[in-house]
Amino acid sequence: MKRRRLLKQVIRLTGAAGFVLAASLATPVLAQPAAPAFAGIFGDHAVLQRGEALTVWGTAAPGLGVTVSLGGKTAEAKADAQGRWRASMPAMSAGGPYTLSASGASGTTTLKDIMVGDVYLCAGQSNMEFPVRLSTGAWPEFPANPELRFVNIQRISELAAQQDLKRPAAWNVVTPQTVGEAPAACYHMARTLQRKQKVPIGFIGSNWGGTTIQGWIGAQSLKSLPAYAERVEALAVMASNPAKGMADEARRHERWWDAHDPQAKAQRAWSLPGFDDAAWPSLSPRGSWKDAGVAALAGFDGAAWFRTSVTLSEAQARAANAVQLGPIDTYDSTWVNGVRVGGGSIAWMWRDYPVLAGAFKPGRNVIAVHVLGGGGLTGLPEQRGIKTSAAHAIGFEACAGAACQYALAVAQGDTVTLKGANQPGTTRVRYAWADAPYVNLYSADDLPAAPFEIAL
Repeated sequence: MKRRRLLKQVIRLTGAAGFVLAASLATPVLAQPAAPAFAGIFGDHAVLQRGEALTVWGTAAPGLGVTVSLGGKTAEAKADAQGRWRASMPAMSAGGPYTLSASGASGTTTLKDIMVGDVYLCAGQSNMEFPVRLSTGAWPEFPANPELRFVNIQRISELAAQQDLKRPAAWNVVTPQTVGEAPAACYHMARTLQRKQKVPIGFIGSNWGGTTIQGWIGAQSLKSLPAYAERVEALAVMASNPAKGMADEARRHERWWDAHDPQAKAQRAWSLPGFDDAAWPSLSPRGSWKDAGVAALAGFDGAAWFRTSVTLSEAQARAANAVQLGPIDTYDSTWVNGVRVGGGSIAWMWRDYPVLAGAFKPGRNVIAVHVLGGGGLTGLPEQRGIKTSAAHAIGFEACAGAACQYALAVAQGDTVTLKGANQPGTTRVRYAWADAPYVNLYSADDLPAAPFEIAL
Protein backbone atom coordinates (compact mmCIF):
# COMPACT_ATOMS: atom_id res chain seq x y z
CA MET A 1 0.00 0.00 0.00
CA LYS A 2 1.37 3.37 -0.95
CA ARG A 3 1.94 5.84 1.85
CA ARG A 4 0.06 9.07 1.26
CA ARG A 5 2.23 12.16 1.32
CA LEU A 6 1.13 14.51 4.10
CA LEU A 7 0.27 17.81 2.45
CA LYS A 8 0.54 21.08 4.35
CA GLN A 9 -0.83 24.58 4.09
CA VAL A 10 -0.41 27.64 6.27
CA ILE A 11 -3.09 30.32 6.31
CA ARG A 12 -3.40 33.62 8.10
CA LEU A 13 -6.99 34.49 8.96
CA THR A 14 -8.03 38.03 8.12
CA GLY A 15 -11.04 40.19 7.45
CA ALA A 16 -14.32 38.38 8.02
CA ALA A 17 -12.44 35.55 9.73
CA GLY A 18 -11.52 37.85 12.60
CA PHE A 19 -12.91 36.83 15.96
CA VAL A 20 -15.87 38.55 17.58
CA LEU A 21 -16.80 38.76 21.24
CA ALA A 22 -19.69 36.70 22.58
CA ALA A 23 -21.24 36.88 26.02
CA SER A 24 -21.06 34.28 28.78
CA LEU A 25 -21.62 34.38 32.53
CA ALA A 26 -20.14 33.49 35.90
CA THR A 27 -22.55 34.01 38.78
CA PRO A 28 -23.67 31.95 41.78
CA VAL A 29 -26.23 29.24 41.21
CA LEU A 30 -29.69 29.34 42.75
CA ALA A 31 -29.93 28.11 46.34
CA GLN A 32 -30.70 24.41 46.71
CA PRO A 33 -33.81 23.32 48.65
CA ALA A 34 -33.13 22.44 52.28
CA ALA A 35 -35.47 19.44 52.45
CA PRO A 36 -34.02 15.98 51.75
CA ALA A 37 -34.01 15.26 48.01
CA PHE A 38 -34.30 12.02 46.10
CA ALA A 39 -31.73 10.95 43.53
CA GLY A 40 -32.60 11.94 39.97
CA ILE A 41 -33.87 8.49 38.94
CA PHE A 42 -36.79 8.79 41.37
CA GLY A 43 -39.78 10.89 40.37
CA ASP A 44 -43.56 11.07 40.20
CA HIS A 45 -45.09 8.01 38.40
CA ALA A 46 -41.96 5.87 38.97
CA VAL A 47 -42.03 2.08 39.31
CA LEU A 48 -40.02 0.33 42.06
CA GLN A 49 -38.98 -3.32 41.98
CA ARG A 50 -41.27 -5.79 43.78
CA GLY A 51 -40.14 -8.80 45.79
CA GLU A 52 -36.74 -7.38 46.79
CA ALA A 53 -35.50 -5.01 49.45
CA LEU A 54 -36.19 -1.47 48.21
CA THR A 55 -33.18 0.80 48.24
CA VAL A 56 -33.86 4.52 48.01
CA TRP A 57 -31.20 7.23 48.08
CA GLY A 58 -30.66 10.93 47.67
CA THR A 59 -29.05 14.02 49.19
CA ALA A 60 -29.54 16.18 52.25
CA ALA A 61 -27.54 18.45 54.54
CA PRO A 62 -24.57 16.50 56.00
CA GLY A 63 -25.54 14.76 59.22
CA LEU A 64 -29.29 15.23 58.69
CA GLY A 65 -31.50 12.34 59.73
CA VAL A 66 -33.87 11.22 56.97
CA THR A 67 -37.08 9.19 57.29
CA VAL A 68 -38.28 7.46 54.11
CA SER A 69 -41.92 6.36 53.86
CA LEU A 70 -43.70 4.24 51.24
CA GLY A 71 -47.04 2.46 51.52
CA GLY A 72 -47.08 2.51 55.32
CA LYS A 73 -43.48 1.26 55.62
CA THR A 74 -40.63 3.45 56.87
CA ALA A 75 -36.84 3.38 56.99
CA GLU A 76 -34.26 5.63 58.62
CA ALA A 77 -31.06 7.02 57.14
CA LYS A 78 -28.49 9.71 57.87
CA ALA A 79 -26.71 11.91 55.36
CA ASP A 80 -22.94 11.40 55.34
CA ALA A 81 -20.27 14.08 55.22
CA GLN A 82 -20.82 14.51 51.47
CA GLY A 83 -24.58 14.94 51.97
CA ARG A 84 -25.55 11.53 50.56
CA TRP A 85 -28.05 9.21 52.24
CA ARG A 86 -29.32 5.70 51.46
CA ALA A 87 -32.22 3.81 53.03
CA SER A 88 -33.34 0.18 52.64
CA MET A 89 -36.98 -0.85 53.05
CA PRO A 90 -38.56 -4.32 53.25
CA ALA A 91 -39.66 -6.02 50.03
CA MET A 92 -43.17 -5.22 48.85
CA SER A 93 -45.65 -7.00 46.61
CA ALA A 94 -46.88 -5.44 43.39
CA GLY A 95 -49.33 -2.64 43.94
CA GLY A 96 -49.94 1.08 44.22
CA PRO A 97 -50.30 3.90 43.65
CA TYR A 98 -48.36 5.09 46.71
CA THR A 99 -46.62 8.24 47.84
CA LEU A 100 -42.87 8.11 48.52
CA SER A 101 -41.53 10.71 50.92
CA ALA A 102 -38.21 11.70 52.46
CA SER A 103 -38.53 13.77 55.62
CA GLY A 104 -36.04 15.54 57.85
CA ALA A 105 -35.88 18.42 60.26
CA SER A 106 -35.59 20.78 57.28
CA GLY A 107 -38.74 19.61 55.48
CA THR A 108 -40.29 16.86 53.36
CA THR A 109 -40.04 15.91 49.70
CA THR A 110 -42.93 13.82 48.36
CA LEU A 111 -43.23 11.85 45.13
CA LYS A 112 -46.71 10.85 43.95
CA ASP A 113 -48.27 8.00 41.99
CA ILE A 114 -45.51 5.47 42.75
CA MET A 115 -46.12 1.86 41.68
CA VAL A 116 -44.39 -1.34 42.78
CA GLY A 117 -43.88 -3.98 40.10
CA ASP A 118 -41.07 -5.07 37.75
CA VAL A 119 -38.42 -2.71 36.40
CA TYR A 120 -36.31 -3.30 33.27
CA LEU A 121 -33.23 -1.49 31.99
CA CYS A 122 -33.18 -1.17 28.18
CA ALA A 123 -29.66 -0.17 27.08
CA GLY A 124 -27.95 -0.22 23.72
CA GLN A 125 -27.29 1.75 20.57
CA SER A 126 -29.52 2.90 17.71
CA ASN A 127 -31.70 -0.22 17.59
CA MET A 128 -32.72 0.24 21.21
CA GLU A 129 -32.86 4.02 20.80
CA PHE A 130 -35.39 3.79 17.94
CA PRO A 131 -38.65 5.35 19.23
CA VAL A 132 -42.21 4.06 19.01
CA ARG A 133 -43.33 7.03 16.91
CA LEU A 134 -41.02 5.96 14.04
CA SER A 135 -41.71 2.24 14.19
CA THR A 136 -43.72 0.24 11.66
CA GLY A 137 -47.42 0.34 12.44
CA ALA A 138 -47.09 3.28 14.82
CA TRP A 139 -49.93 5.19 13.17
CA PRO A 140 -52.76 3.47 15.17
CA GLU A 141 -53.37 5.06 18.55
CA PHE A 142 -51.72 3.12 21.36
CA PRO A 143 -54.03 2.69 24.35
CA ALA A 144 -53.33 4.35 27.68
CA ASN A 145 -52.07 1.97 30.36
CA PRO A 146 -51.58 3.36 33.88
CA GLU A 147 -49.61 0.24 34.87
CA LEU A 148 -47.02 0.77 32.15
CA ARG A 149 -44.45 3.55 32.73
CA PHE A 150 -41.12 4.54 31.22
CA VAL A 151 -38.27 7.02 31.54
CA ASN A 152 -35.60 8.03 29.02
CA ILE A 153 -32.20 8.86 30.50
CA GLN A 154 -30.59 11.99 29.07
CA ARG A 155 -27.49 11.54 26.92
CA ILE A 156 -24.52 13.33 28.48
CA SER A 157 -20.80 12.59 28.27
CA GLU A 158 -18.67 13.09 31.36
CA LEU A 159 -14.97 12.67 32.08
CA ALA A 160 -15.63 10.73 35.29
CA ALA A 161 -18.40 8.66 36.85
CA GLN A 162 -21.19 10.82 38.30
CA GLN A 163 -22.98 10.45 41.63
CA ASP A 164 -26.35 11.33 40.09
CA LEU A 165 -28.15 12.23 36.88
CA LYS A 166 -27.52 15.73 35.60
CA ARG A 167 -31.24 16.25 35.22
CA PRO A 168 -33.97 14.54 37.29
CA ALA A 169 -35.64 11.74 35.37
CA ALA A 170 -39.18 12.36 34.08
CA TRP A 171 -41.24 9.17 34.41
CA ASN A 172 -44.12 8.89 31.97
CA VAL A 173 -47.34 6.93 32.26
CA VAL A 174 -47.99 5.32 28.87
CA THR A 175 -50.67 7.29 27.00
CA PRO A 176 -51.21 8.03 23.30
CA GLN A 177 -49.49 11.37 23.92
CA THR A 178 -46.37 10.03 25.68
CA VAL A 179 -45.63 6.59 24.22
CA GLY A 180 -44.15 7.96 20.98
CA GLU A 181 -40.85 8.80 22.71
CA ALA A 182 -40.44 5.37 24.33
CA PRO A 183 -37.83 2.95 22.89
CA ALA A 184 -39.92 0.80 20.55
CA ALA A 185 -38.27 -2.57 21.26
CA CYS A 186 -38.45 -1.95 24.99
CA TYR A 187 -42.07 -0.76 24.90
CA HIS A 188 -43.36 -3.81 23.03
CA MET A 189 -41.46 -6.12 25.39
CA ALA A 190 -42.82 -4.32 28.46
CA ARG A 191 -46.39 -4.29 27.11
CA THR A 192 -46.28 -8.05 26.52
CA LEU A 193 -44.85 -8.72 29.97
CA GLN A 194 -47.43 -6.51 31.65
CA ARG A 195 -50.27 -8.34 29.95
CA LYS A 196 -48.90 -11.70 31.11
CA GLN A 197 -47.70 -10.80 34.60
CA LYS A 198 -50.60 -8.48 35.50
CA VAL A 199 -48.28 -6.21 37.51
CA PRO A 200 -47.02 -2.65 36.93
CA ILE A 201 -44.03 -2.54 34.60
CA GLY A 202 -41.46 0.24 34.45
CA PHE A 203 -38.78 0.41 31.77
CA ILE A 204 -35.72 2.64 31.69
CA GLY A 205 -34.37 3.67 28.28
CA SER A 206 -30.63 4.29 28.61
CA ASN A 207 -29.33 4.17 25.05
CA TRP A 208 -27.18 6.16 22.66
CA GLY A 209 -26.96 5.36 18.96
CA GLY A 210 -23.48 4.98 17.52
CA THR A 211 -21.67 4.74 20.84
CA THR A 212 -18.70 2.41 21.18
CA ILE A 213 -18.61 -0.37 23.74
CA GLN A 214 -15.83 1.39 25.66
CA GLY A 215 -18.29 4.09 26.69
CA TRP A 216 -20.41 1.52 28.54
CA ILE A 217 -17.52 -0.10 30.43
CA GLY A 218 -16.46 1.12 33.87
CA ALA A 219 -13.12 2.86 34.27
CA GLN A 220 -11.60 0.13 36.44
CA SER A 221 -12.45 -2.56 33.91
CA LEU A 222 -11.04 -0.53 31.01
CA LYS A 223 -7.82 0.16 32.94
CA SER A 224 -7.19 -3.59 33.07
CA LEU A 225 -6.76 -3.53 29.28
CA PRO A 226 -3.30 -2.20 28.28
CA ALA A 227 -4.63 -0.45 25.17
CA TYR A 228 -6.90 1.79 27.27
CA ALA A 229 -5.12 2.20 30.60
CA GLU A 230 -3.32 5.44 29.71
CA ARG A 231 -6.39 7.09 28.18
CA VAL A 232 -8.61 6.20 31.14
CA GLU A 233 -6.07 7.71 33.50
CA ALA A 234 -5.89 10.81 31.28
CA LEU A 235 -9.66 11.29 31.57
CA ALA A 236 -9.45 11.00 35.36
CA VAL A 237 -6.75 13.68 35.48
CA MET A 238 -8.75 15.92 33.14
CA ALA A 239 -11.76 15.65 35.44
CA SER A 240 -9.88 16.37 38.67
CA ASN A 241 -7.27 18.85 37.41
CA PRO A 242 -8.17 20.39 34.01
CA ALA A 243 -4.99 22.49 33.82
CA LYS A 244 -2.74 19.47 34.30
CA GLY A 245 -4.95 17.38 32.02
CA MET A 246 -4.62 19.92 29.20
CA ALA A 247 -0.84 20.12 29.66
CA ASP A 248 -0.54 16.33 29.58
CA GLU A 249 -2.74 16.17 26.47
CA ALA A 250 -0.56 18.77 24.75
CA ARG A 251 2.53 16.65 25.40
CA ARG A 252 0.81 13.52 24.04
CA HIS A 253 -0.20 15.51 20.98
CA GLU A 254 3.37 16.68 20.43
CA ARG A 255 4.74 13.15 20.76
CA TRP A 256 2.24 11.91 18.16
CA TRP A 257 3.17 14.59 15.64
CA ASP A 258 6.89 14.11 16.29
CA ALA A 259 6.47 10.43 15.45
CA HIS A 260 4.48 11.08 12.26
CA ASP A 261 5.92 14.29 10.83
CA PRO A 262 9.68 15.07 10.64
CA GLN A 263 8.90 18.82 10.51
CA ALA A 264 6.65 18.83 13.58
CA LYS A 265 9.23 20.22 16.01
CA ALA A 266 10.11 23.14 13.73
CA GLN A 267 6.44 23.92 13.12
CA ARG A 268 5.70 24.09 16.83
CA ALA A 269 6.82 27.71 16.74
CA TRP A 270 3.84 28.48 14.46
CA SER A 271 1.55 28.34 17.50
CA LEU A 272 3.51 31.01 19.37
CA PRO A 273 2.38 34.66 19.41
CA GLY A 274 5.85 35.92 18.45
CA PHE A 275 5.99 33.99 15.18
CA ASP A 276 5.98 36.21 12.07
CA ASP A 277 3.24 34.99 9.72
CA ALA A 278 3.40 38.00 7.37
CA ALA A 279 4.50 35.79 4.47
CA TRP A 280 1.55 33.41 4.84
CA PRO A 281 -1.35 33.69 2.36
CA SER A 282 -4.61 35.08 3.70
CA LEU A 283 -8.01 33.40 3.75
CA SER A 284 -11.42 34.25 5.21
CA PRO A 285 -12.91 30.79 5.92
CA ARG A 286 -16.59 30.49 5.06
CA GLY A 287 -17.36 26.81 4.57
CA SER A 288 -14.93 24.20 3.29
CA TRP A 289 -11.53 25.41 2.09
CA LYS A 290 -12.25 23.55 -1.16
CA ASP A 291 -14.83 26.25 -1.93
CA ALA A 292 -12.57 29.16 -0.98
CA GLY A 293 -11.54 29.98 -4.57
CA VAL A 294 -7.89 29.20 -3.84
CA ALA A 295 -6.42 26.87 -6.48
CA ALA A 296 -4.04 25.16 -4.04
CA LEU A 297 -6.96 24.19 -1.80
CA ALA A 298 -9.47 23.02 -4.44
CA GLY A 299 -8.63 19.35 -4.01
CA PHE A 300 -6.59 19.62 -0.86
CA ASP A 301 -6.61 16.86 1.75
CA GLY A 302 -3.92 17.11 4.39
CA ALA A 303 -2.64 19.29 7.22
CA ALA A 304 -2.99 23.06 7.42
CA TRP A 305 -2.17 25.76 9.96
CA PHE A 306 -4.43 28.76 10.58
CA ARG A 307 -3.51 31.82 12.59
CA THR A 308 -5.41 34.95 13.52
CA SER A 309 -5.15 37.63 16.18
CA VAL A 310 -7.62 39.57 18.28
CA THR A 311 -7.02 42.66 20.36
CA LEU A 312 -8.63 42.76 23.79
CA SER A 313 -8.94 45.45 26.40
CA GLU A 314 -7.80 44.71 29.93
CA ALA A 315 -11.40 44.08 31.03
CA GLN A 316 -12.10 41.81 28.05
CA ALA A 317 -8.94 39.79 28.60
CA ARG A 318 -9.81 39.33 32.25
CA ALA A 319 -13.36 38.17 31.37
CA ALA A 320 -12.46 35.93 28.38
CA ASN A 321 -13.23 32.31 29.20
CA ALA A 322 -13.51 30.35 25.93
CA VAL A 323 -12.66 30.33 22.24
CA GLN A 324 -15.31 29.25 19.71
CA LEU A 325 -14.35 27.97 16.27
CA GLY A 326 -17.51 26.33 14.93
CA PRO A 327 -17.18 22.96 13.12
CA ILE A 328 -13.79 21.82 11.77
CA ASP A 329 -13.09 19.09 9.21
CA THR A 330 -11.73 16.86 10.69
CA TYR A 331 -8.99 16.90 13.37
CA ASP A 332 -7.72 20.02 15.10
CA SER A 333 -5.44 21.27 17.83
CA THR A 334 -5.94 24.83 19.01
CA TRP A 335 -3.61 27.20 20.87
CA VAL A 336 -4.17 30.57 22.52
CA ASN A 337 -0.96 32.55 22.83
CA GLY A 338 1.07 29.36 22.48
CA VAL A 339 -0.90 27.38 25.09
CA ARG A 340 -2.90 24.42 23.80
CA VAL A 341 -6.55 24.78 24.85
CA GLY A 342 -8.20 21.86 23.08
CA GLY A 343 -8.63 19.61 20.09
CA GLY A 344 -11.31 17.56 18.35
CA SER A 345 -11.72 14.72 15.88
CA ILE A 346 -15.33 14.88 14.59
CA ALA A 347 -16.05 16.98 11.50
CA TRP A 348 -19.56 18.12 12.46
CA MET A 349 -18.81 18.90 16.11
CA TRP A 350 -18.54 22.56 17.09
CA ARG A 351 -15.29 23.48 18.79
CA ASP A 352 -15.95 25.47 21.96
CA TYR A 353 -12.83 25.34 24.12
CA PRO A 354 -12.79 26.79 27.65
CA VAL A 355 -9.61 28.63 28.57
CA LEU A 356 -8.11 29.14 31.99
CA ALA A 357 -7.87 32.57 33.57
CA GLY A 358 -4.87 34.49 32.26
CA ALA A 359 -4.70 32.74 28.88
CA PHE A 360 -5.81 35.92 27.13
CA LYS A 361 -3.78 39.12 27.64
CA PRO A 362 -4.62 42.80 27.22
CA GLY A 363 -3.63 43.79 23.70
CA ARG A 364 -2.84 41.38 20.87
CA ASN A 365 -3.70 37.69 21.28
CA VAL A 366 -2.93 34.95 18.77
CA ILE A 367 -5.16 31.94 18.09
CA ALA A 368 -3.48 29.14 16.12
CA VAL A 369 -5.29 26.07 14.76
CA HIS A 370 -3.61 23.00 13.29
CA VAL A 371 -6.09 21.06 11.11
CA LEU A 372 -5.82 17.63 9.51
CA GLY A 373 -8.60 16.81 7.06
CA GLY A 374 -10.30 17.83 3.86
CA GLY A 375 -12.21 20.98 4.75
CA GLY A 376 -10.59 23.06 7.48
CA LEU A 377 -12.69 25.62 9.35
CA THR A 378 -16.00 24.74 7.71
CA GLY A 379 -18.27 27.00 9.74
CA LEU A 380 -19.25 30.62 9.24
CA PRO A 381 -17.29 33.64 10.54
CA GLU A 382 -20.08 34.53 12.97
CA GLN A 383 -19.68 31.09 14.60
CA ARG A 384 -16.13 31.93 15.66
CA GLY A 385 -15.39 34.16 18.60
CA ILE A 386 -14.05 34.76 22.07
CA LYS A 387 -16.55 34.25 24.89
CA THR A 388 -16.39 36.65 27.80
CA SER A 389 -18.22 36.87 31.09
CA ALA A 390 -21.26 39.13 31.26
CA ALA A 391 -24.44 39.56 33.25
CA HIS A 392 -26.71 37.84 30.72
CA ALA A 393 -27.63 34.23 31.46
CA ILE A 394 -28.74 32.17 28.49
CA GLY A 395 -30.90 29.04 28.50
CA PHE A 396 -33.90 30.41 30.44
CA GLU A 397 -37.39 29.88 28.98
CA ALA A 398 -40.81 31.17 29.97
CA CYS A 399 -43.59 28.70 29.16
CA ALA A 400 -47.31 29.09 28.56
CA GLY A 401 -48.89 25.67 28.21
CA ALA A 402 -46.80 23.60 25.81
CA ALA A 403 -45.23 26.67 24.17
CA CYS A 404 -41.93 27.94 25.54
CA GLN A 405 -39.87 30.96 24.49
CA TYR A 406 -36.37 31.98 25.50
CA ALA A 407 -36.35 34.88 27.94
CA LEU A 408 -33.76 37.59 28.55
CA ALA A 409 -32.21 36.78 31.93
CA VAL A 410 -29.95 39.11 33.92
CA ALA A 411 -27.91 37.81 36.85
CA GLN A 412 -27.02 39.93 39.86
CA GLY A 413 -25.49 38.22 42.87
CA ASP A 414 -27.52 35.09 43.60
CA THR A 415 -30.61 36.35 41.76
CA VAL A 416 -31.58 35.92 38.11
CA THR A 417 -34.27 38.26 36.76
CA LEU A 418 -36.20 37.30 33.63
CA LYS A 419 -37.09 40.42 31.68
CA GLY A 420 -40.57 40.44 30.17
CA ALA A 421 -41.47 36.94 31.36
CA ASN A 422 -44.27 38.08 33.68
CA GLN A 423 -47.00 37.79 31.07
CA PRO A 424 -50.58 36.46 31.24
CA GLY A 425 -50.60 32.72 30.64
CA THR A 426 -47.01 32.09 31.78
CA THR A 427 -47.20 28.97 33.95
CA ARG A 428 -43.58 27.90 34.45
CA VAL A 429 -39.94 28.85 33.97
CA ARG A 430 -37.23 26.39 33.02
CA TYR A 431 -33.47 26.43 32.52
CA ALA A 432 -31.16 24.27 30.36
CA TRP A 433 -34.15 22.19 29.22
CA ALA A 434 -32.59 20.38 26.24
CA ASP A 435 -30.57 17.26 25.40
CA ALA A 436 -27.44 19.34 24.81
CA PRO A 437 -28.20 22.79 26.28
CA TYR A 438 -26.02 25.80 25.47
CA VAL A 439 -25.91 27.58 28.82
CA ASN A 440 -23.59 29.72 30.91
CA LEU A 441 -24.80 29.97 34.52
CA TYR A 442 -22.01 29.05 36.94
CA SER A 443 -21.33 29.38 40.65
CA ALA A 444 -18.45 31.24 42.23
CA ASP A 445 -16.74 27.81 42.46
CA ASP A 446 -17.12 27.40 38.66
CA LEU A 447 -19.83 24.73 39.02
CA PRO A 448 -22.67 24.76 36.46
CA ALA A 449 -26.27 25.29 37.48
CA ALA A 450 -28.27 22.09 36.96
CA PRO A 451 -31.33 22.07 34.69
CA PHE A 452 -34.58 22.85 36.52
CA GLU A 453 -38.21 23.75 35.97
CA ILE A 454 -40.30 25.90 38.33
CA ALA A 455 -44.08 26.14 38.27
CA LEU A 456 -45.42 29.67 38.79
